[in-house]
Amino acid sequence: MARLSRLERTIAGKVALVTGAASGMGRATAHLFADEGARVAVIDRDADGARRVAQEIASAGGSAHAWELDVSDETRIAATVASVVDRYERPRHPRSTTRASAGESSSRPRAMASSGPGPSPSI
Repeated sequence: MARLSRLERTIAGKVALVTGAASGMGRATAHLFADEGARVAVIDRDADGARRVAQEIASAGGSAHAWELDVSDETRIAATVASVVDRYERPRHPRSTTRASAGESSSRPRAMASSGPGPSPSI
């Protein structure tokens, strides 16, 4: 296997779902992914904070939209992922990125990404 430092690891043009994106590391991750050219789904239980981060990204020339979601509410996860897919009309790339910065366990983002056809997780 090639060294990771030599592999193509771009996320340009992909859809990135970032939970916990209203503050802290989630916010930083959302900005970083947008700076790298990803279309960012800014997801947080703090709806106002998520909208603020999506606006920050848009103001800087990136592509982002906010969704309110408490990732501990399993009944809303699939609906939120479906909404992201609808918004971005399926990524043009076979793999997109899921980055969890909030949740009860490391299995939470996998549940988000695997709740039906759609993006594969890359955590």
